[in-house]
Amino acid sequence: MLDTALVNGLALPFAAAAIAAGGVWLLARLTGATHAPAGGAGAAGMVAGFAAGLAGVLGWPQVPPTGAVEKLPWLAPLGLLAGVAATRVAGPRERLLIAGIAAGVAVLWLGWPRLAVPHTAAWARGLLIAGVAAWVLARAAGGEAHGHAGRIFVATLAAAAIGLYGSSYAMAQVVGVLAATLAGAVTVAGWRGGGVGPLTHLAAGVPLVGLVTILALYTQAEPLALALLAPVLLADTIRDALFGPAEARPATPLAALGQYALTAGVAVVPAGVAVLVAVARSGPLYY
Repeated sequence: MLDTALVNGLALPFAAAAIAAGGVWLLARLTGATHAPAGGAGAAGMVAGFAAGLAGVLGWPQVPPTGAVEKLPWLAPLGLLAGVAATRVAGPRERLLIAGIAAGVAVLWLGWPRLAVPHTAAWARGLLIAGVAAWVLARAAGGEAHGHAGRIFVATLAAAAIGLYGSSYAMAQVVGVLAATLAGAVTVAGWRGGGVGPLTHLAAGVPLVGLVTILALYTQAEPLALALLAPVLLADTIRDALFGPAEARPATPLAALGQYALTAGVAVVPAGVAVLVAVARSGPLYY
């Protein structure tokens, strides 16, 4: 007979993805449109699916939340609110400020028990997470580049593997729920156009900030592997630095496909290296 815990552990991410997809479909039907403005359908699916998946893994959320893990369900609504605020401002500096506040709140709120004790390594990790997150979320909110959902998805999958090899099966399961939720939301809402916009990106990105914060400050997850998630999220910036900006290339379908393939390669390589580092520098999974 199959282990019930194993079956539940494998089923929960798929259930979260289904609920996220259902939330997108329901909102689209209620609004009478295929895509809600600014990716609202995908964002609604993210919030619903992530909350449902966490409830299955962790139980019903506490109000008010106490521990860092209990605060995770509230990060998707925080990202959604930040996305709404970011879409209502015009300047990149304002968007960077909003994204920085959202990322800083996530890091401080979840990591304060470690950060309150003056610990240089903890503060260095927290500042690195908040800085990278602010830059990535600000660009996602402004729409300066495409494919943010794909990079967040790749980084989330890598974070799940890093969490698993950091002797934290529960955290790996929670991170897997986020990846499945994002996949379910964008599959139904659509990867392009209004289906995945700033609201969806921030509703997925801010929870990822919280999950990485927990992995970095409370688990045995390999710090070098977590640091390698930064180039995954900054793949478009690294691509432009290495090969020149996309605007300088011919605007043809083949060139656009090449841009997506190049960005995917730049993102997947550090993600794979991060997982290999986590595997190489971890102990055995089972004792």
